[in-house]
Amino acid sequence: MKKIILSTTLLATTIFAFNLQPVKQNELKKIQSTITVFKNKNINVNKGYFLKEANLYLLNTQIRTPRGVVDIPAYVPKNKDIAFVGTAYYKGKKLTMPKDVKAIKEGVAFTAGSGEKGELYVFTDPECPFCQQMEQTQGDKLKQYKAHFILFPLSFHKNAKAMTYYILQGKDDKEKRARLVKIAKGDNTWRKALNIKTEKDIDTFNKIVLNQDTNKTDIKRFFGSKENLQKFQKYLEKATKAFNEVGARGTPSLYNKNFEPVNRGSL
Repeated sequence: MKKIILSTTLLATTIFAFNLQPVKQNELKKIQSTITVFKNKNINVNKGYFLKEANLYLLNTQIRTPRGVVDIPAYVPKNKDIAFVGTAYYKGKKLTMPKDVKAIKEGVAFTAGSGEKGELYVFTDPECPFCQQMEQTQGDKLKQYKAHFILFPLSFHKNAKAMTYYILQGKDDKEKRARLVKIAKGDNTWRKALNIKTEKDIDTFNKIVLNQDTNKTDIKRFFGSKENLQKFQKYLEKATKAFNEVGARGTPSLYNKNFEPVNRGSL
């Protein structure tokens, strides 16, 4: 990905003094319709800010690829049919768009840990083998942080949504954390708890969550009520929004309290 260095003729201040104004949806649509590269049907400009000092748009673009949707930052000078993608710096400072802190925090399923080593946001998929490995090998280290867990079941993990729902049914944060750890260690209690006996049951569960099956009997069997199902679907939406907001690329993904990436090896 290309890195661009913005010159002092373009920017007259540092990142910390920037006055970034949110770009309204109608203006984003206009930008997408006029910038040639953004006319590609696989690209969507979903959020942006305008940096008045530089007459520059900072945009978040989503690109559909065979492996899923990827968020890529883009920079567009106002009234110019040109876009830069990648990473932009000014005087050694990286240009970043403000994070929607409220959206990220709304995706938190539970919080655990002492907090003695600081704060973490942990994006995890209960079926992800790398997430399970992290729990098995670094679980004790995570206990030293105030860790906010955001459950993000990846679409290609067949059991992940059911596992996530089971975890969310824990009576409090302590029980939710314990359920995630148990699953990481191979415990299958979640199947019995959700009345899941066969692979067909898993298929049905996933179809219901995706609104592809509205059989009332199955909804009651797996979720107890339509309200519980809707609450779960709402959580998945919040988790997805949080995942996209930090720009995560997969699971597990760790971020500090400023939502900067944290390498697992540094825990």
